[in-house]
Order: sequence, then C-alpha cells, then structure tokens
Amino acid sequence: MIKTLTVLDYNRELIELLLLDKIGAIALYLAMPVAYFILFQNIVPLEMLFGFLFSQIVMYIIRTNITRDFLEVLFTEEDSQVRRMLRFQLITIFFNAVLWGVAATLTVMYADESLILMMIAALFIVFTLSLAVLTPIFHAVFIFIVTIIVIFTTSLVFLTDTYIFNLSTVFLLAYLVLFLPVAYKVYRVMLKSIQQKEEILFLNYNLELRISDATAELEAKNTKLSNSVENFQTLLDTTMEMIIIIDSNKIIIDINRAGVDLLMAKSKEDLLGRRLPDFVDDKDRQKLSLIMNNNSGEASELSMRKIGGESFPTLANSQNVVQKGKRLRIITMQDLTQIQQKERLLLQQSRMAQMGEMLSMIAHQWRQPLGAISSAIFGIQTKLATGKYDNRDSNEDLYKFLNTKHKRINEYVQFLSTTIDDFRNFFKPDKKKELVMFESTIGRALLIVEGSLTSHGIDVAYTFNVNEKVEIFQNEIMQVILNIIKNSEDNFIEKGTKNPKIRIETNKMPAHYEIVISDNGGGISEHIIDSVFEPYFSTKDEKNGSGLGLYMSKMMIEEHSGGLLQVENTKDGVAFSILIPHF
Repeated sequence: MIKTLTVLDYNRELIELLLLDKIGAIALYLAMPVAYFILFQNIVPLEMLFGFLFSQIVMYIIRTNITRDFLEVLFTEEDSQVRRMLRFQLITIFFNAVLWGVAATLTVMYADESLILMMIAALFIVFTLSLAVLTPIFHAVFIFIVTIIVIFTTSLVFLTDTYIFNLSTVFLLAYLVLFLPVAYKVYRVMLKSIQQKEEILFLNYNLELRISDATAELEAKNTKLSNSVENFQTLLDTTMEMIIIIDSNKIIIDINRAGVDLLMAKSKEDLLGRRLPDFVDDKDRQKLSLIMNNNSGEASELSMRKIGGESFPTLANSQNVVQKGKRLRIITMQDLTQIQQKERLLLQQSRMAQMGEMLSMIAHQWRQPLGAISSAIFGIQTKLATGKYDNRDSNEDLYKFLNTKHKRINEYVQFLSTTIDDFRNFFKPDKKKELVMFESTIGRALLIVEGSLTSHGIDVAYTFNVNEKVEIFQNEIMQVILNIIKNSEDNFIEKGTKNPKIRIETNKMPAHYEIVISDNGGGISEHIIDSVFEPYFSTKDEKNGSGLGLYMSKMMIEEHSGGLLQVENTKDGVAFSILIPHF
C-alpha cells in the first residue's frame, strides 16, 4: 500500500472509471452538501453555510471541466501529461475533503452533542460512498478519507473535552486504520481484473493474426496445389504437416518444405542423407521405432528436435510406400505447438469467464454486510436523534450502545476483507499439490457461492465419508466444484425447479477417492449428455454461457490430477463424479 502511494502511476482504464462516475461526483459535491445545508441552517451561521455550499458548487464545476479535458486526451497523451492532469483531479478531491472537514468543524463549534454525533454517523456514509466512487485511484480515496478525519479529529480534540468525544476521536482513527487496507484490497482486485482483461485481449489479437496468416497461407497453397496436383513434390510442399520419407536404415531421402521449416534447416539438402533419429529427443527414440513398426495408421505423440536443439511436440504416424521399386517408410508429423497454446488460451478464457461469475457472487455476498453496516449507522443516527444524554448514566448507556455498534461494524468490515482474500486466493495458480481435507476444500468452495445459493432458495446437503487428508491441486478442485454447482444453480433458475437441492458426498474407493455432486434439476437430455465436456458446448444462451467450464474442469481432473470426471442422469436430476486416484 505504501509503495502504491509513493508513485502516481495508474492504469488508464482505472483513471477512466474515476472520471466517468458522474453520479458519485454529484453526490459528494452537490447532493450531500445541500443536505448538510438543510440540516444545519438553524444552527450554523447562514453566511458560513452559503460559503460552504458555494465552494462545493465551484469545486464541482472545476472538476467537471478538468474531467472533460482529461477524458479527451486520456488515451492519447504521454504518461507525464496524464500524471499532470491526474494531479489536478486529486487536488479537486483534496479541496472537497477540506470543505467536508470544515463542515465537520462548524458542526463541532455550533451544534450540541447529539448533532455532532449525528455528523460523525453522516461522515461514515460519506466514507462508504467514497469507497465506491474513488477506489479506482487509491490516492484519491486515501487523500479524501485522511484529510476529513485529520481535520475532524483535530477539531474534536481542541474544541471539545467530554469523554464521549474523546472516545469518538479514537473510534474515527481506528476506523481509518481498518478502512484503508480494505480500500487498497478493492483497488488491487480492480487492477488485477483489468490487467487480465488486457492480457486476454492481447492473446486473442495475436491468435486472430496467426489464424488470419495461416488462413491466407493455406489459401495460397491450395491455389498452388490445384494448379499442379499431378506433381507429387508440389503436393508434399503444400502440406502443412511435416512429411519425411526414409529408407530401411532410417536415412532421410526426401522431406517436404514444412519439414525443412519445422526443423529450422536452411534447405532440404541440409537434411537429406541424415538419420531421422538424430532429430528425435533421446527419451522418444524408442517410441520412434514403435511408430515405424505400426501399420494401423494410429497416431502417437513424438517429441522432435530442431537443428538448434529446441524441442517441439508432434503427432506422428507412418505407412509403407513403394517408390521406384524400393520399399520406403513415409512418416507424417503434425506440429502440436499451436494446439497446446490454444489449450492454454482456453484455460485463460475459462478463468476470465469464471471470474465474471465470481465477481457476481462477491457482490451478492457483500450486499448483506453492507446493508447491515448501513442499518447500524442508521440505528446510531436514530438513537442520537431521539435520545437525551444529559447525565452520566445516559452517557454510559450511549457508550455501551456505540461500542456494540462499533464491534458489529468492525465484524462486517472484517468479513468484507476476508471475502476479498478468498477471491484473490481462489484465482492464484497452484504451484504444487496440497495435503488437505476434502471437507475443507468443499467448505471453501461453498462459502464463495453461499450467498447466491441462499438467495435462490437452493438447499445444499453434504456427507463426508473421507476422514483423511488427500494430496490435490486444491484451487483446481475448487474450480471444478464451483463449475458444477454453478451449472446446477443456472439450471434450477432456468427451469424454475421447486425445492431445488444439491447433494455433495465424498467416498474412499479401493483405487481412488470420489466426490459426487448431484441435484434434482431434471437431468440432461440423453442426446446431448455425451457432448457436455466438449469445448464451447453449452445449453445456456450465448450471454450466460461460454461453453468452457466443463471442458476445462475435465482437463484439470484428467490431465492435471490423473483422475476422471464423469456425468450420468439420476432419477430426478444429474450426478457428476470426480475420481482422484490414490498416490
């Protein structure tokens, strides 16, 4: 957090989010100052109130003009110019905060205790609003909150001497210590989301360029092939796969242009007469012999080596051919490099799709504690507005009441902070397997979607029959579980299922552990159930489904964990089984 504050270097999309929030600006610069004017018009001298309101209006006009000019050049100017204009924007926020601090000081000077405490409660509303409006630029929310609290606490220290206001000063400073880390975590989540979005757009752009180039190249080669289809050499050279012809001693006697390019040779002559095993990785040379002796046409993966020593994956098969009375072997190899890159891109797309769903879940989870915080603040306002605290006993009651509300608000803030931590840890890539209990992993997954499931009336029951720790990629298993539960939830909503239920059960089998997730959502049509694990296959509409969730889930379980992911219809729904082998 300190490192972020030492430099003024922000993603331009985050700056744009700050500049485009017109509603938040109107609330901070116009609506709430007007509300303050109305509340305190009979308490604070009118000339001071008019001065406060006029200053806020002037600051709003200045901010609007700076914002308009800033947006016009945000994505075209150099970084130094962007930083200069951002400083102007932060200056307007600072003066807005100073004006609010002055307003708080005027309240301390002219109002009674109950109205001062009401002002403290109102400031918490202003702080909460600033979290939504200013968080894209952490400097902004830091300047705004710190300036107001410093001015207000200073006025409380020097202008009041009662116990309740001393306690309020401590409470405000404690709130500042708790609030800033939460705001920083929200800023980091927003920044990470934008960075991943930009990375995906960059990968998609490069992939489209490669596809475009490959398509253009293929069209050119097809044209050339149609003009010389009788020429065998032309046929070889226009094939995108590497084709090598060898004799019985594994000597290369012919190779097509794709093969020359893949092996990084300057010309075909650099390869003719050399032994094919020289271009195969040492660990796969025995596999080459098996491929050459296999006449079934079945392809196998084979790791090849370029002239410079760099390895690359291929899919190879071979057949016997006869040329000029000699029995030869023709080997066809397809480069798998781009296919593996595409799989990695699919994984990124799946993560981004799930991130969108996760953000929705986080928003759902935050709604209740934010509402509770608002309710607690309203309770404080009501108590202060209706109560009379003229004696020591009343002040003690008020202290107990404020202390109780403070503890509850602190619990809600800690919950919001924990939710952000869980969200960040969920998308952290696994570096190694972890030894954990299935109960813990499933519990963490359910905690993320608990709010969404509860709001839709979905009952979740679970039975844990595995009472030992298991070595797994925990985040990937959580992602698979969340994919399956989210599909069940979407199915319940789409079909309007009455009394929707999800059941989770773990078992230990002789050769593997089993996690079974079943529901009562009516199951999957038999004619499509075998296709649910295919990429981009989805029964949802285009807006709500990417078709990558179950495909990536199957890849994680079967390729990363060496297990199986299966699906079958049950009496009243569908059941997914995650099988993880013993190690």
